[in-house]
Amino acid sequence: MKCAEVGLLVDRYVDGRLAANRKAGLERHAETCAACRRLIAEAREAGQLLASDAAAARAPRGFADRVMDRV
Repeated sequence: MKCAEVGLLVDRYVDGRLAANRKAGLERHAETCAACRRLIAEAREAGQLLASDAAAARAPRGFADRVMDRV
């Protein structure tokens, strides 16, 4: 696997949605490529930040009902 392919697959890898054979290839490549290890670490960190922000940004109770009433 090459760095460009890792760049295309990293989000699916971090999300656990990458097929086993692709996952193994990506991990083998990352063992020897510091740039791709860094890319994977950054993608994981971004995912964690987004997940924590999403949990904090909940709509107030009844919000969806009020929106639908106006539509």
